[in-house]
Amino acid sequence: MKRIALICTFLLCNSIAIAENLVVFGGDSFGPFAFLKEGKVDGIMPRMLRRAGEISGDTYDIQLMPWKRAYLKSEKGEGGVFGLSLTPDRAKVFDYSHSMYDNDVKIVTLANKAFTFRKLTDLKGKVMGGLNGVSYGEEVDAAVENGVFTIERDFQTDGRLLKLLYGRIDAALVDGGQLGLDSALNSTEEMRKSLDRFVVLPNALVHDPLHLAFPKVMGKREAIDRFNAALAAMKKSGELKRIFAEAKIGVL
Repeated sequence: MKRIALICTFLLCNSIAIAENLVVFGGDSFGPFAFLKEGKVDGIMPRMLRRAGEISGDTYDIQLMPWKRAYLKSEKGEGGVFGLSLTPDRAKVFDYSHSMYDNDVKIVTLANKAFTFRKLTDLKGKVMGGLNGVSYGEEVDAAVENGVFTIERDFQTDGRLLKLLYGRIDAALVDGGQLGLDSALNSTEEMRKSLDRFVVLPNALVHDPLHLAFPKVMGKREAIDRFNAALAAMKKSGELKRIFAEAKIGVL
């Protein structure tokens, strides 16, 4: 631990001399983690990036848009991307930071249509709602490809939950663990009036840590190291807990 602390201190002390302006893309409807509020970027992850930049000396030009577009722009080398899950194929293309958030993907269904979920075959024949352009992991992707169940893709969690209410899908996949779930279920008046109609299955679909990443072709490994060092400093100081606590009390 002492050695890690020394490394972090060294990186932070030397960051100003090599600080950069870094373009990073993210999804625009991932409350409370990233979203546009009155046209301005907000959310847990943008706040984490901005604070990390204050520590490291880097500045982050944060651009939010539909997730699939954000991912493709980063994949083409136009900038980094945050909120990215790690897969073997992506690891060939991107350099990854440490986890920004240890994400659980929740399965939400209607209380009168609840079912038991322990393994992917329990979803056989079901139509699940999920985010466009997102991989839910190799096993889930393989199950979909093999026709075990279907994922109907969309762009926003609240719209996905409405489709569930109207019986157009069997269940909705909600990213962001309990924070993401609370945000989605309280996103509109219609959602709040229907809270007793929803049930969250006890077992998550997948545990899916989310990262900051840059395409390898951009050569931003040192910038990622600076971010990791800043992230470690934020954890040690308690600032990270404060940012997450603010999300829980709705002050983002």
